[in-house]
Amino acid sequence: MQFGKIDHIAIAVEDFDGRINQLTGTGALRVIRHGKTGNGQRLAMLGDGTGMKIEIVESVDDKAPRFLHIAFLSEDVDGAGAMLDRLGWSTKFGPAELAAAKAYTVMMTDGEGLDLQAIRYDTDSPDLAQWRKD
Repeated sequence: MQFGKIDHIAIAVEDFDGRINQLTGTGALRVIRHGKTGNGQRLAMLGDGTGMKIEIVESVDDKAPRFLHIAFLSEDVDGAGAMLDRLGWSTKFGPAELAAAKAYTVMMTDGEGLDLQAIRYDTDSPDLAQWRKD
């Protein structure tokens, strides 16, 4: 199987710091890590303690918030990309290593606004953070 469970969704936001504070202020999410996209935009990975995450990305065009992509866990990132390619999807990014996330990924697009990411994490990835919710 090329795709496993949903790992995260990504959303672009205009008020980066404000949205992070708003979401973490609910008590349901914690910041797992901060980083930058390949284009230099700030990003924050927020987790709910179960392994599900929301990636908040600083908007470059101020048309936010807006959906960016859905990411699925995959033990075979190359196979997932090849399968989507056979189904008519195009490569948007990768396959490539993501050093900050300690992950390997490919981003595919249907050309109509839906992007799917297949991602595999190293065992010591900060993005695998889970905790017990009391």
